[in-house]
Amino acid sequence: MRRWIALLVSFFICVNAFGKEIWVTYSQLSSQEKLQALAEEHREQMKEGDFISSFDALMSHPVGEGTLNVLLKIEDEAQEDELDGHFARSLTLYQQLKNKLESVPNVSGVERITLSTLIHLAELHDLLNDGEGMVSWKLAHAFSPQKLSTGPDFSPKAVEKFNSLKVGRAKGVLEIIAPPESVVFIDGQKVKPYNEHFQKKLEPGHHHADVLVPGSEWMSKSVMLQSSETREVVFRPEPLVEGTCDDPHFTGSGLPSKTKLLVNFGSCERIYFEKAWFNFEGQRLDSRLDSPLESLPPKATPTSIMNEMLPTAEDTHWWTRATRSTWFWVGVSAVALGTTALIIQNQNQQTVVVPSNNVR
Repeated sequence: MRRWIALLVSFFICVNAFGKEIWVTYSQLSSQEKLQALAEEHREQMKEGDFISSFDALMSHPVGEGTLNVLLKIEDEAQEDELDGHFARSLTLYQQLKNKLESVPNVSGVERITLSTLIHLAELHDLLNDGEGMVSWKLAHAFSPQKLSTGPDFSPKAVEKFNSLKVGRAKGVLEIIAPPESVVFIDGQKVKPYNEHFQKKLEPGHHHADVLVPGSEWMSKSVMLQSSETREVVFRPEPLVEGTCDDPHFTGSGLPSKTKLLVNFGSCERIYFEKAWFNFEGQRLDSRLDSPLESLPPKATPTSIMNEMLPTAEDTHWWTRATRSTWFWVGVSAVALGTTALIIQNQNQQTVVVPSNNVR
């Protein structure tokens, strides 16, 4: 049942996160304030669009839908094998999951999946008695040294062992070198700058650093920190977009499905959509594919052009957007299965009264 609840949470996140949005950014690194002002400017002009700065969009959903599906699928398979007693196979799957989690931002809840993975790995090493158990427990504790709370996520035995760990080795220092406008996370925890530096004392072990700069995209690095070591990790961000009005280039890794990117180049603005660039007249900039984006009215304006590129009024309704998402039907299925399971459980727990001779 806990897995179905997790899927429901993911469903509600993804319906909002991967809807039809318009991200707004500049062709160079900027500040959060400038990006938000740019988004507000266009939101007022074109009320049909769901405008959001690229920084806010990436902060709210740092992991792509396809990647998130892969992570959840591996986690489900690992949990099923562990429950069925296939410990070696479960260990392999959790190791695969750990490796994949090292390449994505461990923020906005992803860090909880990482912690869960590390603890399950430690439990499985104990069950297999392969001599790796204590090392794995210390790695999990280094990633998140706060005490665990009892609940459905971990067994009471795992909580007790994790909370009783004693780390005798001296802490190290992880220092992140990044632009002042950066937002920095270490092991899922936001790090505040001190004297224009981002640093944190940590237990020895594997740690995950994530940096987001306005106008850029997420950058992630996993490092092994030794006892008493001071380690510098340098992040050199690059803008999502580079080039000029006449020769723009998208340098990011990709955009969510049906998401458009409105870029301010200083002297003009361009629209990036489905790996192609358009001007505000709706013409594709690539001369080899020079065809109108839509059949435009004679007196087209920038506002009408962008609205032509937006979903229709029917598409922008939240219910329509939700029901067209595959995550909607995942959520519906989860609710149905969860409700059925609860009904069956309640029926099994009902007390049956058998009449006796004293009952008339």
